[in-house]
Amino acid sequence: MKKTASGEAVPIIDAASNNEKLTTIFNRQDGAKRAAVIEKTMTLRECVVGFRKAVAMSLILSLACSIVGYGLVLLASFVTLPVFRRDFACPEATIEDACQIPASWQSGVILGPMAGQIIGLLLSGWVVEKFGYKKTILAALSLLSGFTFVTFFARTLPIFLIGSLLCGIPWGIFQTITTNYASDICPTAIRGYVTAWTNVCWIIGQLGASIVLQVLVSDATKLSYKLPLGLQWAFPLPLFVFAIIAEESPWWLVRHNKMKEAKLALGRLVSKKYTPVGYSVDDHLDLIIQTNQNNINNSDNGVGYIDCFRRGNLRRTEITVVFWTIQNACGTALMQWSAYFFVEAGLSHKQAFTMQIMQASNLLSITANILLPFKNPSPSPT
Repeated sequence: MKKTASGEAVPIIDAASNNEKLTTIFNRQDGAKRAAVIEKTMTLRECVVGFRKAVAMSLILSLACSIVGYGLVLLASFVTLPVFRRDFACPEATIEDACQIPASWQSGVILGPMAGQIIGLLLSGWVVEKFGYKKTILAALSLLSGFTFVTFFARTLPIFLIGSLLCGIPWGIFQTITTNYASDICPTAIRGYVTAWTNVCWIIGQLGASIVLQVLVSDATKLSYKLPLGLQWAFPLPLFVFAIIAEESPWWLVRHNKMKEAKLALGRLVSKKYTPVGYSVDDHLDLIIQTNQNNINNSDNGVGYIDCFRRGNLRRTEITVVFWTIQNACGTALMQWSAYFFVEAGLSHKQAFTMQIMQASNLLSITANILLPFKNPSPSPT
């Protein structure tokens, strides 16, 4: 501060400091523009080869969605297993008896995990923003391993329902965190493929659960449902180890003002030998910083849950809701009851689960649709 002739105090303007700040801002904007142009012009091959570490990390961590598909089919199909029916509905009856779990409990066992998933979906955004992707997925894998004990050692339907609901919470987290993580670490050209991979992982889990149940359906012991439940402990461990060595999202690091860590993460995600032409880690970091700053300065569109229903974001929310409604309205949600209806229609239990495997085998068509764009397009007629 300095005083004028009249004794009034006025702030001292550091012109050099202001010029330095303006220069930094202009340089950052230029770097962000260069990074945006490079990212838009990169070919699919350049993305896959140059960012193969990022692609590998996103594809492997997305396998957590296979746990969701496996668990949902597993719990829903237990109402069809003769041994499960006997142990949880009528312990004194024999397997040959037409023992049925009450309809209310059938709905509870199937809808309980869905309620847990809604809780996980809502919690995921807040938890990820506070603790990051790595810590969140590590915590979700740990919780799932613990909650599996509840369903594995359950002897009554209420306890089994509680365990199913608790397992649904980390399942809901997996559904959102895997897609968002893949979007954060992969370039735009490859982003659509790595996010679509989560759907393939979902079907892989469903197919695996159907195969396990089909193999064990003829077993007259508790092994027919204990072993499939126990297999859930085998899935989190390898993903847990890989999540430890995976890179944190650079976008999350920038939002928390960890610029050095963000730059290191970007440098590890790109191949030093096959770096795309014109790509620069510094420019990419400038792009992330500039985009984050624009989101903060944009008063029209916030980044909270309530902001999804305001202004321009409302249209995006409406489109998303309609698409997900169409996916379930075509009968996807009813597939969980398929084995039960096949048995009630007159098929044997083994035949019913064979039919369920055939339903889950649409994995091949989904994979073909995802990989189809990798094929070189035919030359257009002249």
